[in-house]
Amino acid sequence: MNWGVGSAVAVLALGLAGCELAEVEAPESADLLVVESVLRVGSESQYVLLHRSLNGSTVRGEPGATVAVVGPDGERVEFDEATLQDCVFANLSQWEEVDFDASCYLSPRSAGNFVEPGTRYELSIETTRGEIARGRTTVPGVHEFRVPAVPVDSTTRIASCTLSSDPFTLSWSQSEGAWGYIISLEISSWGDDLRDQGIEVPDPIELTTASVSVADTSLLFPANIGLFQRFDLDQRLLVELQQGLPENADAVLVVVAADPNYTNSIRGGRFNPSGSVRVSSVVGDAVGVFGSVVPLMIRSFAAKPSAAPPACPEPG
Repeated sequence: MNWGVGSAVAVLALGLAGCELAEVEAPESADLLVVESVLRVGSESQYVLLHRSLNGSTVRGEPGATVAVVGPDGERVEFDEATLQDCVFANLSQWEEVDFDASCYLSPRSAGNFVEPGTRYELSIETTRGEIARGRTTVPGVHEFRVPAVPVDSTTRIASCTLSSDPFTLSWSQSEGAWGYIISLEISSWGDDLRDQGIEVPDPIELTTASVSVADTSLLFPANIGLFQRFDLDQRLLVELQQGLPENADAVLVVVAADPNYTNSIRGGRFNPSGSVRVSSVVGDAVGVFGSVVPLMIRSFAAKPSAAPPACPEPG
């Protein structure tokens, strides 16, 4: 059996990062506890998703567990059980043949934005069955945009400015401890001229690519974003993006620095730089992923002149 949260929970607490959680490989008929958790710097709500390995057409949750994340000073954040919708931002109705009933655990509001770059955290889980699972991640260090040279909020890791419609080389600084970067671009309020030519234009459209080395910190924007979608979209759309970001379109650009645990959990499929790798970063009586990411985001709202932020610094 090869089953994981996969596409249905691909946007679990990662928003536009475009990253998928691990597929978990288990022996046939095994009933394993599966853990899915990725700490995200800048988020006020962290999550842990627990479920059993697929049994027929049913994905059972694991309610009543004790879930906590412990910081470097021994500060323990106890997670609260919540509804599945609090963890899953995808549309689960697409899984018509699977009864998906995982258990969601969220950090309390009182914990605030407790995940810090460059810091190690440990995951502790104990189920009502007596199963014990552990995980450990060191959050990558901060990285900053170099081109365009726009500062981001130190807490949210977000900047607002209007991106240039001309092609340019996007670059950012290295993130210490990261194993790679996932770059995503969402474009909305665009494509009317292309539709007039009979081209199907998703609105919004989400494009994703990856840099598989911590030193690989630049790419041609926006032409080199969309590696993962190149076989799914009308090629005329990708040709259009070679000319630059569509004028008057809204856009959200995200550069995510990923730790080794998260990087190993998503290797495979379209992100397969060194062969299919599914390494569990959870030990004990469970398998799964306990990783961490640091986002870097620009929100550009050119399609709304009254709310449009100032232009991003010109590349130079």
